[in-house]
Amino acid sequence: MRVLLIERDPDDARLARQLLSSGSSGGLKADLECDWIDTPAGVFEALGRRRYDVVVLSLEPCDESALDTLAWLREAAPWVPVVALSRSGDDRMALEVLHRGAQDCLAKDELEGRSLIRALRYAVERNKAARMSAVERDFAAAVTVGAGNLVIVLDRKGRVLRFSRACELLTGFSEREVLGRHPWDTFLGPEDGGRLRDSVRRMTFGAAPQRDDLVWVTKTGETRVVTGCTVPLYEPDGSVGRIVWTGVDATARVAAEKELEAGRERLRTALTGMVYALSRIVETRDPYTAGHQKGVGRLAAAIGAEMGLEPEQVRGLNLAGIVHDIGKVSVPAEILVKPSALSEFEFGLVRRHPQVGYDILKDIDFPWPIAKIILQHHERLDGSGYPFGLKGKDIILEARILAVADTVEAMASHRPYRPAVGVAAALAEVARYAGTLYDPEAVRACVGLFREKGFMLTDQAGRASNVGEP
Repeated sequence: MRVLLIERDPDDARLARQLLSSGSSGGLKADLECDWIDTPAGVFEALGRRRYDVVVLSLEPCDESALDTLAWLREAAPWVPVVALSRSGDDRMALEVLHRGAQDCLAKDELEGRSLIRALRYAVERNKAARMSAVERDFAAAVTVGAGNLVIVLDRKGRVLRFSRACELLTGFSEREVLGRHPWDTFLGPEDGGRLRDSVRRMTFGAAPQRDDLVWVTKTGETRVVTGCTVPLYEPDGSVGRIVWTGVDATARVAAEKELEAGRERLRTALTGMVYALSRIVETRDPYTAGHQKGVGRLAAAIGAEMGLEPEQVRGLNLAGIVHDIGKVSVPAEILVKPSALSEFEFGLVRRHPQVGYDILKDIDFPWPIAKIILQHHERLDGSGYPFGLKGKDIILEARILAVADTVEAMASHRPYRPAVGVAAALAEVARYAGTLYDPEAVRACVGLFREKGFMLTDQAGRASNVGEP
């Protein structure tokens, strides 16, 4: 027991400490520490330095400063009980300190060690009991006012102490049926029960409140999804005495979210089918690039995954690659299959395909920036690309990745005007211009895929090629 003694008179302070020491050695309290300050004003600093179980406040007749300190203690530190010491016969002061919240008032000149220790111990216990009763009242009020909420109070071992009316209505179990039992043995399945059990264990060691989404099993076997929070309740001494779980029935919300996600997935599937259909339009006009777009999409997605992009970003990259040359529908077929070098005018028509592709797709509400990726996939870091000459981070990441995949796949594939140069040469090309034309992180990921992960490109006939193969 830690005692803070407030006494102006050093002789009286010495006597009080001797009494506490003698009472402690008598067996009532074997472990007692007593700190002394000589002015009530020092109590502010003392309580800031350490936690005390009880304050002993010595009073003199008409001691208004001590009375002010008592009032402050009751307001600012209600968890610390106060025992007052006054002169014999000063009944007015004794009544005043009791009225202001002291647990007891003892006569200084009639004290002996064992009675003082006993008074301090009882003061601590009474204060603790009063605070516990207040907590119980507050909890009862919360359960009554928030009758629609699910509220469960558990002891340190996870056994049910209180089970609100809302819990009874939801589960079909009465409070009597679950009292003293663990939730994981009554209305929680093994997995969710284990999660709550772990939360309770952490709470007993002072962990912060934790949110839980749990599946409850009702008395009739129906499952309900509940969402809530596990919170520790602290004893006056700072230890965790009980744990409260409080939440709401979220079954309808979770079902609605699942249906919404299923609808989104159906939409993504439909949009994916649309992308593949658009891709086939280009391939039917240009047999030499048949499969090129699919290959670019596959490689771009692999690069994105290697760089740690989110799965949805990777999915968008794949689809953008599959349709990245859709704008070439505006280019005459004889230019696309021309076996010799293009004229400046013909090359100008080809250079328009990113803008045309963007114009075709911009009004489709994809969940991925496909139109923007297509618009920028021929831009280069140093501004030498087209159609706008964008530089560096002005080019979105997905377009920078697609530029690398497009270059590697195109160089490794046959064209009407040249044979395939092979994967090794294509990788050397993008590595040579990494940081100048191409995003260095995308190049590093692409090279690593082929050299370290064994990634393969496939041609129209389904033949695979890797580093060093034509």
